[in-house]
Order: sequence, then C-alpha cells, then structure tokens
Amino acid sequence: MLWFAVMQIFIILVMVSLLDSAVSACPKGGYNNSQPQFGPECMYRCHCVDDVQCDYTGNCANGCAAGWMGPGCQYGDIAYKKQAQQLLYGSNLLIDGRKATDGLPTTCVGPTTLMVIDLNATYIISGLVINSSDEASLTGYEVKVRKHSSDIFHTCFKETITHRMDTSTDVVCTTEIVGQYLEIRTPDNATTMTLCDVRVYGGRSLAYRHNGSQGTTVNTDVGFAVASRALDGHTDTSFWTSSCTHTKTEMSPWWKVNLEVVYTIARIVLYGRSDCCNERLSGFSVSFATNSSFNPVFSHPMTSPPLITEVITLSENYAQHVEISLRDINQPLTLCEVFVFGDCQNNMCGWTCDIVCHCDGTITKQNLIDASCPTGCKTGWWGHSCNNTCDSNCKDNTCNQRDGYCLECSLGKWGHFCDNNCTNCLQGTGCGTSDGICSVGCFTGYYGVSCGDHCGQCAEDGSCNRYTGACIHGCQPGWQEENCTN
Repeated sequence: MLWFAVMQIFIILVMVSLLDSAVSACPKGGYNNSQPQFGPECMYRCHCVDDVQCDYTGNCANGCAAGWMGPGCQYGDIAYKKQAQQLLYGSNLLIDGRKATDGLPTTCVGPTTLMVIDLNATYIISGLVINSSDEASLTGYEVKVRKHSSDIFHTCFKETITHRMDTSTDVVCTTEIVGQYLEIRTPDNATTMTLCDVRVYGGRSLAYRHNGSQGTTVNTDVGFAVASRALDGHTDTSFWTSSCTHTKTEMSPWWKVNLEVVYTIARIVLYGRSDCCNERLSGFSVSFATNSSFNPVFSHPMTSPPLITEVITLSENYAQHVEISLRDINQPLTLCEVFVFGDCQNNMCGWTCDIVCHCDGTITKQNLIDASCPTGCKTGWWGHSCNNTCDSNCKDNTCNQRDGYCLECSLGKWGHFCDNNCTNCLQGTGCGTSDGICSVGCFTGYYGVSCGDHCGQCAEDGSCNRYTGACIHGCQPGWQEENCTN
C-alpha cells in the first residue's frame, strides 16, 4: 500500500510538472521578444485582458481581451465597438469588450425586453456569447438576424431551457444567417433581461506566425520589411518600428501567406501604413487558393482605403493560401498586419482542423476545438468525435454512437457489429441481432438455436426437432439412436 501511495504521488508530481512546463513553454518575451503565446511551437497569440500570459490551452484567468472571444480567445468579436440600440441609455456597454455579470449600470444594460446590435456590415452569423446579470435574465429569450433594417428577422436561436444554471451562454445558430442586425428579445413584454456583454463570433485567427512570402523586399540587409512582419501580431502601423512589410517598386507586387491547412475563410483585416503612403493600397486585390491556382475574391476600388480595411466573404470560400496584390500597378506594396479569420471546413475539427468529426446538429466553438459531439453523430458514424464508421452490415447504417454496436442488423447478419452470418433460418427471416437465434425455425435438415447443426440420417424429409435434433420420422435404414447419428 505504501508503494502504491508513493507511485500516486509521483504521478501527480509528474503531471503538475508537465502542466507547468506547458504553461511556461511560451513565456512572454519568447518569440519576437514581446508577446504572450501558447500551443505547439508557440503558434498561437494569447489575447487576455491586460495582455497577460494565458495557460497552455489559451485560457485567460481574467477573460479575453476586448475584441476577442471563444476557445483560447482566438475568435474575433465582430460586435466590438459597433452600435447597440434600445430604449435605455448606455446600450453600447454591451459591446465595449468588458465582460461583466454584476448588473451595475456602469457595466450592464437593463432591465429591457429588446436589444438590437448593428454590426455596421453584413456578415455570416453563426453564433454569439451573451453574459447576463443573473441566471433568470435569459429565460425564454430569442436571437434573430436580418440583413437590412427593412427586412424581417430570421431566427438564429430560441431558448427552451426554463431554469438556467449560468450567467454566460454560448449561443449557436440553428443555421448560419447572413445579416447586419442582431436582435435579442424576451418572449413577451412582461419578462425583462439585464445584459452585460454580447460578443459575436467572427472567425478564428488563422494566420499568426505562419509562413509569409512576397515578390521582393525593399531592403533585406536591414531586416525590415520582410513578409513575416505582417504576421507577427503587432498592429503598429509605422514602417520605422519594423512592423510592416515593404516590396520594391515593381509591377503587380504581391504578398502571400500559407495557412498550411484548407480553411473556410470568413474575413480578412488589413492594416495599412500610417506614417505615410497608405494610398499605395488603392486598388489592392485579395485572392484565395487551395493549391497553386489563385482565384480573386475581392478588389478594392482605386481610392485610398482606410487605415484598417476589412474584407468580408459571404459565401463558402476555401483557402490554404491567401494573396494580397496590386494587380497591374507599378508601386510598392506595404502591409503592417494581416489577420485572416475563418474556421474548419464542414466535418473537420481541432485546432488545426485535422480531426474528422461528423457531429449531428449544432455544436459550440469549444466542441469544434475539442472535436467532441455532445449532440450525437450523423447517421453512419460513432465515437467521441464521430469519426468511426458504422459497420456496413448495420441496418440502415445506424449503430450505437458510444461503442459502434449495431442497433439492428441487415437481414441474414447478427452480432455486435453484425459480422456473423445467420445460418439456415426458415424462410430467410433472419436471426436475433444479439444471439443469432432463428426465431421462426430452421430449414429442413438443420437444428440448434442458430440452426447451425445438421440433422442426422433422418427418414422421409430429413427433418428433426429444431432444439434437440431428434428425428421426427425416425431414422433411415441402417441408422439408430434418437438423432440417427450411429
């Protein structure tokens, strides 16, 4: 017993050590000597309040920084600093990026029956996170989305839980909706809610610290201006702080990033140069590629763009490579930061979208990252991530989603995975799924619970008792005993 206790303590110490090393594997001051990071090879930027170090999963003890949300605080919040509308003063407290649940008038809005958030642009809405002052505030609430102010609202989600257990709720739309206006309302005017923080998912940051390239670099000796400067997480827009890329003056200059995996791209945010020359981005183009062939998806007009430009895609655009270029323009291309926001393709999960997951129904962003399917699997799949196929012999291709056992077998099969053949069951009626027993009876000349045994040398039609094997009409000449086997 003492040895067992010592081993338990040793294992706990090892686990704590591993966790500590995982947490401190990417200390602030690691890559590029300034930013807190996490994950394999420090490939993810922490986005915590006060820019402190996150843990090894990206979780922030004090919550996500303004403008960020979701697992590891890696999802952009498209509601941040937009416009909230309702009858009460202080509506914009909902979208100021401060997570609160205290119900105070300095941090929350309410009581109210209706809140509308104008996102100032049209996005594909897939979900949001709502923080309220108490568990009862969101009883029976609805979330709706519409594209234009004159359109009708389309339902994203309707609450059916009557007793909530948390002040924070992760809302997943039953289907993605294209829209600009997001409405949160109570089912009747008698019920009110107090809302403290609303964040709307705008895709996961995908490009940080990935491989960038460009056609030329203005000065390779200095080390400034290289393609990776637009992927370092710094949004400083001065070239002289070594935060921006810069090509030489050339015809059709370009810059690219390789995301290493094909993602569904939702939007791209470009930071131009503020100390001079932002007009050089006039007429820029954005192209996507899943392999080596780029397809243009956006072209900016030949006018000077704002310092921060958001390119939104409203259809399923898949890309592993993103290119920004000045097509048929003879001048330098400068980018101070490029954020690419998107997520896994359908039926793919995990941080790098490398886990197949055939989840049934809607799942949260955390489920997507964890590759877990709490709502079950689509027909034909089983397992934690719903990435194992049901046996082809399962009836209607359905099986138990925990262990893969067939719920029913195709005719003529039995066993957990329906990989055993029913033998000689009468009239092709099949047999019991779990035990192989022929419920109706056996073909003439066979007996046993699974009709797998041959009758002896029985007289007349050769039939025998299906359970004992005793010949019904006696034995053929020259054979004896009950089963006519001697």
